[in-house]
Amino acid sequence: MKHINLKESKKWKVLILMIVLSFVFLSLYAVAQGIVSIIESLLPFVVACLLLGSLLLTLYFLSVKIIEGKLPNSLKLSLLPRHLVTGLAVGFGFFITIAFILYITGCYSAGTISFEPYIIKALAFYFLVACSEELVFRGILFRMLDTRWNYLIAMIISGLIFGLAHLPNPNATIWSAIAIAIEAGLLLGAAYKVSGTLWFPIGIHWAWNFTEGPLLGFNVSGTSDFGSLLNPTIRGAKIFTGGDFGPEASIITVILGLMLVALFTHKAFSKETISL
Repeated sequence: MKHINLKESKKWKVLILMIVLSFVFLSLYAVAQGIVSIIESLLPFVVACLLLGSLLLTLYFLSVKIIEGKLPNSLKLSLLPRHLVTGLAVGFGFFITIAFILYITGCYSAGTISFEPYIIKALAFYFLVACSEELVFRGILFRMLDTRWNYLIAMIISGLIFGLAHLPNPNATIWSAIAIAIEAGLLLGAAYKVSGTLWFPIGIHWAWNFTEGPLLGFNVSGTSDFGSLLNPTIRGAKIFTGGDFGPEASIITVILGLMLVALFTHKAFSKETISL
């Protein structure tokens, strides 16, 4: 008679549940985007995005409480201010560094400056994007894989799926999906691991997108929905600039992302006191 490993069977059941939950939250994100467009005439766009982002966070909180029977430590309100602000600083600094490297290599020049109210809309929209994607890819996929298997498996699987999720974007290529899997998927997974909360990767993700697009004028994952504060001139080889997809497909971003992954991973597994 064939022996059934109950422990392995349980792992596969958890994995299936995790995949189902991920699809549920991705569907909720798609619905949320639809709701934003529908109620934009009823509520200001900024308010709609902030409310829907907060709703997704609340649904995640309640889902963990009901399914796992415990409050999610990853959304501790006491850690929100410090971890979110630190994440915002990291995300902002990350893309300012990339822009500076492109500038000194002659690939980027800032151009003219134009300030319009759409920047506030972009800030709210990218809050919704950061909340929804981090809940799915770090709050569900990464966390459950890390808990049931290990950090390496969690990083690889959640990172690859995160990269593939960006493949349907405009101007996307196989390389851009691989680049995002490495520089963003791995980085945000490591950010969650080192902090133990979702506030840190949400902050990084939020500031990353907002700084990259509405502030610096790059395409964000192949899109440019809101215009930008700066109207830059971008030139040079696609391997450095990322081409029409934006600098997320740049080898520079991949290298800098891996450097942060190494730093966060070292801190997460060292005996150092981690302070964010």
